[in-house]
Amino acid sequence: MPRKRTREVEAEEAADARHWDGAARRPRANADVACPRCLLRNSQRARGGKALWVDCDPGHDDAFALYLAAWGAVDGAGGKKKTVTEDDPTPLVLAGVSTVAGNQTIEKTTANARRVLDWIDWGGARDRYGSAEWECHRFMTEHCRVYEGAGQPLLREARICEEIHGESGMDAVDGTSALPEPEAREKRYVKVGDEPAAVAMFEAVKKAGGDLIIVATGPLTNVALMISMYRTELNALTKRPTIFFMGGAVGEGNTGARAEFNVQCDPEAAHVVLESGLPLYMIPLEVTHTALATPEVIATLREKALLHPAGEEHAKRIEALLTFFAQTYARVFRFDHPPLHDPCAVWAAIEFAHASSDHHDPNDFHPSFEYTLERVDVERASALTYGQTVVDRWRTSGRPVNVRLARKMNVRAFWNALARAIARHAALASPRATPVDRPPVDRSSDRPRPTDRDRGHDATTRDTHTHKT
Repeated sequence: MPRKRTREVEAEEAADARHWDGAARRPRANADVACPRCLLRNSQRARGGKALWVDCDPGHDDAFALYLAAWGAVDGAGGKKKTVTEDDPTPLVLAGVSTVAGNQTIEKTTANARRVLDWIDWGGARDRYGSAEWECHRFMTEHCRVYEGAGQPLLREARICEEIHGESGMDAVDGTSALPEPEAREKRYVKVGDEPAAVAMFEAVKKAGGDLIIVATGPLTNVALMISMYRTELNALTKRPTIFFMGGAVGEGNTGARAEFNVQCDPEAAHVVLESGLPLYMIPLEVTHTALATPEVIATLREKALLHPAGEEHAKRIEALLTFFAQTYARVFRFDHPPLHDPCAVWAAIEFAHASSDHHDPNDFHPSFEYTLERVDVERASALTYGQTVVDRWRTSGRPVNVRLARKMNVRAFWNALARAIARHAALASPRATPVDRPPVDRSSDRPRPTDRDRGHDATTRDTHTHKT
């Protein structure tokens, strides 16, 4: 579905063209930093380059999934051991985020996604903190969008998970939200897009030439809608998107005798995805239940967070997100330590992107996940077991395999990856990264950009698409 030709769209495209035209000539402030939008464009040119789309329902664990998606990298790929340049792109770039109802209502998950992305400085860290590539990121912050998706399943009544995530979807122990609502001026960094999530997702697929990784950490409604709406176009692509989803269980579920929450919320959507013929990777409960946030893990993440310019405040946010999750899991499921489900799927996607890129050195890389190729179907009829993911381990159905099922994960590698992401964010957000020969960003002279909807308004009040919560 093409975007309407409005003045705003034309201005945005003109700004986009100017950005790409000048990117190669723009002075580089820090050789270890490259603009994600530059990398996204170049990754499409480079064989094996990947773009990432996260469809989520934040959610405490979704917050860390987004953190890992925005700042994560395989050790030595886009991290301190590797210099990232425009000619040598990182194998994975966060290209878009969409929301779905699940852990909370669609209004709350959209608001929470915006909170998280503002907190982790998606697209705006170097602009706000005055460090490297500020011109590039000043452009980028005008184009960061969260796309709101389905507020209910395809055929069923909506359900939420307030008993785990609280009234806001990301509660702190004191009953408030673990992350604050962004201030009006800060909301310009992460705006809510006009297009429905399924439409925006397919637009990203097209822009990536089909070479997009979609990670779904909530119910699969948006992904199923995208597949159903654009099935012909997807089948015509030379490369087709790869989908990683956190969901399902081989044995016991967590919201029913045999059903996992994400799949049980919308089993019909899961059926559409599993029957799509697209490359699928399923990260089930049996794997995510091994990613336990022990006190030692929390202490390590907190230590990395203290490197951030916000210091103790940033560390407290991380601790608040994990502590509430720990208490609710102990109360509801009697876990000694809480599992962090959703980032596991993002980590699997990051490893996949690295392994399939031109920069992959098989002698230097040991994957964290073990997969088996399986036939998986979703129970949709039984009132007792609807949402169950049935794994045809012995091939008795005679139906073709349709998903790579994760069986095991290197838990230490996973936590190390999340710790590196937090440290990388802290390093790039630090004012110490500002080169001495580069002028500071003058906030007093901020003016509305050509793509702002409310032209002529003061920069401190020109928040667009403020979403209800």
